[in-house]
Amino acid sequence: MKKHLFVASAVAALALVGAGTATSAFAKQPTTTTRQAAPTVQASKCISVTAKEKIHLRKSPRSNSASLRFVYKNTKACWIGFTPKGGKYKACGGKSDDWDHVTYRGSKGWVPTNCIK
Repeated sequence: MKKHLFVASAVAALALVGAGTATSAFAKQPTTTTRQAAPTVQASKCISVTAKEKIHLRKSPRSNSASLRFVYKNTKACWIGFTPKGGKYKACGGKSDDWDHVTYRGSKGWVPTNCIK
């Protein structure tokens, strides 16, 4: 019981003595915080598309190109371009050589046109 009273009175005494100092110290600190900007595509250049199924985000518009990551079914990506002369593929219920350039969760890459809507 005595320890609790001592701690409580010590905290109260510090609060009274240091109240002016603590308040002025906080007042001098900036109110804004610095954050690193997340990689984004400007809205005026981004058209939202949705993956029809789980697909590879490729480094270049060819099915044998390195896979950067997966784009998961029903997730959104930003469409930023198109090429009608990429590598041929058979995916998402069709065959084509059309590829779309997209940004997905900070990564830019290529997906088969048949696989997005």
